[in-house]
Parts: sequence; structure tokens; C-alpha cells
Amino acid sequence: MSNFAFVMADRGRVGAVESWLARHAAPGEVHRVPLTRRITLFLVAPAVDGAIRGSTFFRGNAVLDEHNALAFGADGWASLRAARPTATLDAATGEFAAATWDSSRLLVQGDIFSCVAVLHTAGRGFAAVSDSLLLLASLRRALGAAVTPNDEVVLARTVPNGQAAQQMSRRTIAKDIEFVPAGRRLEIGTALLRPRLIGAPVGQRVLSYDTHDAKAVLRRSASFLVGHVAALASIPRWSLTILLSGGYDSRTVLAAAHLAKVLDGSRIESRNDVPAHHADYAAAERLAKHFGFALNGVGRTPPVELPRDSRMAAVPAWASTLLGTYDRLVPDLDVRHAPRSSMLTGIGAEIFKGNWGWKSISDHVAGLKPMESDRLAAYRRELERGVRDQGGRPEWADASELQYIGFRNGLHAAPHVTEHLLGSRPLQQLALAAVGHVRTDGGLGTRRREHATFWADKRSILDLLVLIAPAMAPMPYDIPEKTVSPAEVEERLARLGGPLSREEITGVRVFGDPRSAPAGMLQLGASIAREYGFDVPHSAEPVLDLAERVFAGTSLPDGYAQIYERLLKVGKRNVLDKGLPLASSGAALPKVLSLAVFQR
Repeated sequence: MSNFAFVMADRGRVGAVESWLARHAAPGEVHRVPLTRRITLFLVAPAVDGAIRGSTFFRGNAVLDEHNALAFGADGWASLRAARPTATLDAATGEFAAATWDSSRLLVQGDIFSCVAVLHTAGRGFAAVSDSLLLLASLRRALGAAVTPNDEVVLARTVPNGQAAQQMSRRTIAKDIEFVPAGRRLEIGTALLRPRLIGAPVGQRVLSYDTHDAKAVLRRSASFLVGHVAALASIPRWSLTILLSGGYDSRTVLAAAHLAKVLDGSRIESRNDVPAHHADYAAAERLAKHFGFALNGVGRTPPVELPRDSRMAAVPAWASTLLGTYDRLVPDLDVRHAPRSSMLTGIGAEIFKGNWGWKSISDHVAGLKPMESDRLAAYRRELERGVRDQGGRPEWADASELQYIGFRNGLHAAPHVTEHLLGSRPLQQLALAAVGHVRTDGGLGTRRREHATFWADKRSILDLLVLIAPAMAPMPYDIPEKTVSPAEVEERLARLGGPLSREEITGVRVFGDPRSAPAGMLQLGASIAREYGFDVPHSAEPVLDLAERVFAGTSLPDGYAQIYERLLKVGKRNVLDKGLPLASSGAALPKVLSLAVFQR
């Protein structure tokens, strides 16, 4: 479901915008605001009036660690602002889209890690913002404006790895539509209707974060992590579900729930349905026996199945939300249950310990498999742009991780935004990212950063784990290489100042109620997805047929067609020959389907 759209139009464009909305949007999705005698603002969202308080729009949930607070929905954000008048969303994590407006401007922002995408476009007499590339493409066509392929990005995104499976810079596959890099805000003045980025990107904030006492910052982060989990568990008629694997990351979240004494009443899930999960489950089972909690079956309000007429169609939901920005077909939403629980995982730990391996963009590119030179060059240039978009330089030794936290981190963590904006990732903290980038080579700041070494490594997450629950750290993991000796636990504890006490746990206050957040699909986005041909079942043959039609109907530059044809073959092989579910079939099919934005 596209979660929101904001359209500013002058008098000459208002009629065309209203016609477009009348054709696609449902009653109750559109709120009209006359900003000036010349400019009208249209705010579009499910149950849109419920997301507006005065001249503020808020949809989703926000985590404000500097205020020790969580806010759910417009009422929650309004209550938090009333209680903490200095609170702003400028450094808030979570999953949200927010906007404020007056006669001079519209200001739009999302969560600092861009779990909810914010894209924008503009043309003669209009400007628009949404989390949906397809929606903005449809609006441009309705207003007679072009949707032009950005050939270099279209080519760069074909590289078959995780780094190219979502936005790589602020440029999108369409020249006329741009992505707001993580951490930045978007301002559109009523005088000229020209979008302008303001504020520092998240990468720059990481580099400027005060980490002169990194151990103290890490300790405060651990305290907030436990407080965050405790706060979620305190919400009336709400509960926690912790997805537990055999690794460090999810065990750290489990440790937080253990120290907060909220394991009772939480549901701890560990999969054991295929051979690849057996080692994870064995590790989880040992933890369950030792710490006295049950696996897979207790502690959560039973899921409530949505009425059939409220269920979302998976393919239109993906197309109207993630198409072009995140290359994964989401699960079949016909089996979605109404949210009654915060589902916690270890996702987000990579902003602390790293994901690509702490290297320059040159070193990253040098490690790739051989491919066409123009394709590799396009990919490299996009990554370099993305690093610069985050305030970094491609030659720095942490360039790869600045690129990761600025683009892949948020989008990869939140494919469920097609269903709801209630996701919680307690490890996704700006302070943790900053500690990961602390230099350990004796250098300061950006001087000679291309030769720097950093606090983070693949095991740095153990610092958090041993602070919170040292008894969990030495227990077996899914693979022997992850083993942590009691001596290493003691060494880390001594270096960090001893285990976290219950008295140190940060008290986190909850504002609002997650159950009040509207679920369901924005009909504006659903209608546009249908218009582009995405109203097909979430099953192999219909999606493959659609991908064939999109590919056949797209005019590509010389050489590109062969690459996209190979992607189509890879997608077919994964779905038909290997029998993979669409959601697990890789990025190839979504890349082909994204070309639909250039049709109609």
C-alpha cells in the first residue's frame, strides 16, 4: 500500500489533480488544504483525517531516544509534543512519514534511516511527494509530464547483489523522480514549487556524533535497548514476538527482554521447518531450556485474521509501495493477520557491526565477479554518488558502510510497510552506528580516513550482548565459529565497565496506541497499480506472464535488453525450476517489473 501522497498544485493544475484523485482515490483518503490563494495542498492517506492534527500530518511510529519516548500515530505524536515541547522528529527512528505546512512551505520527513521511503517530483505548476515511485509516475502522466528512464541507474540496478537491490543514491530509475537520502528532509516552497533537501544525511550525523567516550555511548545504547523492549511490552492488550535465530543479533534482543523481565507473556519463535533451520532451532532450544521460556506457542494474543474484503492483494501492494525502490516481491498478503504484537528481530545490528565488510568503493568493486564494463562502471558511479549523498567519500575505509546505512539498511529492514507501519527494530540506533564508525587507528575525523580502522567487526555486537546478559553469550550458537568463551565475556565486561544493572535501564514512555494505526491498502495506490497491470494473483504463472509483458513493452537502450532478458530468465529459473516462493525468488523479477513505470 502506498502510505501517503502530498501534492501541491497551482490554480492551473488543481483541476487535473482533482480528476486524477477522483479516478483513483477512495472517499476518506483525500484532505484538501488551501495554502495560498494560488497553491492548494492535497494530502492523501488511508483514513487521512485521522493522521492530521492542525497543520501536521503523522502516520506510523517514531522512536525518540533523546526523549526516552515512543509515539504511535497522530495522537501519540501530538501527545508527545505536548509533554516534551522540545521534541522533534529530526533524529527519530521507527517507521513514519510526517509533514507540516503553512502558507510559505511544505516540510516532509521520514524516519532517519528511511525505512519508509520518501520520493519527490515536480513540474510546471506542481510538486509531489510519496513513498511510491509508481504513484508519482502516474501523477506525472496525468499532468502531461514525461517519465524518462535514467539509463545509468537502470543499468546499475541490474547488478545481481544486495547492494543493487534497492536505491543506491538519491537518483531513481526515472530521471524525473528522486529519492530523499536517509536523514534528510524535503522542503517545497509555495513560491516556486521546487523541492529542496535540507538537514544532514544520516551518514554525516554518524560522523559528527559525539563518541569521545564510546564505551559510555555503548552503555547508554544498551540501556535504551532494554527500556525500548520493556516499553513495547507494557502496552495494554499488546505483546511481543521475538524471532530467535542461532546468531548474535536476535540473541541480543532476547537478552534485552530477559533483563527487562518481559519474557513471560512474550512469544519466542524459532523456525525448524527445513534442514537449514535445524542449527538455529537447536541453539534457540538450549536457550529456552536454560532460561525457562517456551518456544513457538505461548504468550501472544492469537492472531486475528482480517475479513476477506479487508485483505490486501500482494502484487498491487508491492507495486504501489516498493516497486523501483526495493527489489523483493513481498509475501502473499492474503495470509496476513491483523497486527496484535510488536515483532522484534536482530535486524538493524548491521549499522553497528557492518554489512559490506568496511572497505572503500574501489575495494568493493574489485571483489565482484566479472561483468560488462559499462554495467560495472554504472554500478560504481551510483555507489559513489550514494556515499557522497551521505556526506562521505568513496575512498574512505568505511565508505561501504556509510552507503549501507544510507540506503539498504532502512529499505531492507521494512518490506512489511506494504502491510503496516508498526515495525520495531530496537538495535537500529544512531548512537550504535556512530560507535561502529569510531576510529581505532589513532586518527581523528576524516583525516586519512581511507586508511582507518574501526570499532566494529562481525563480533562487535557481543559488546551489547555481554553488557545486557553475560550468561547468554557463551551458550552455543548455530555454528561453532561463533562460540564465545567465558574468558572473552569477562574481558569484554572488564573493558566496558561490568554488566548493565537493572537500575541503569532507561525508562521509556509510550505515547499513543499502536492498535489505532490504520491498516489496509491506500486505494489510490491500488487503483494505480491495477491501471499499470499489477492486479494479478501472487503466484508464479501470473507474475511471470506480467514480467514478460513488461519486458516486451519496454524500449531499452542497446545492450540493456540482453541484460534484462537474462534477469527474466533467472527469475523464471528460480520460480519454476527451483520452486522458490515469489517472496524468496530474488531480485531479478522485481527489477524487470519495475520497468513498468515507463509504460502507459
